[in-house]
Amino acid sequence: PMPESLFEVPLIYQGGSDSFLAPREDIPQIDFSHGTDFEGEVGVITDFVPMGSTPEQALEKVRLIVIINDVSL
Repeated sequence: PMPESLFEVPLIYQGGSDSFLAPREDIPQIDFSHGTDFEGEVGVITDFVPMGSTPEQALEKVRLIVIINDVSL
């Protein structure tokens, strides 16, 4: 079940990865009992966005919009 706090506080975090898979490569899964979580996410790559930028100024700094496969335990 979803944590009750998720309805009040959105889950936002910055993650990293030690390796990447090709766009159509199978996602390795050794044991499904680990409860692996597969999610589709959207990423926005920007140039430097100074603190205090307006939404319009920040939009000018967008360089790439990507779809990401997020796999976590």
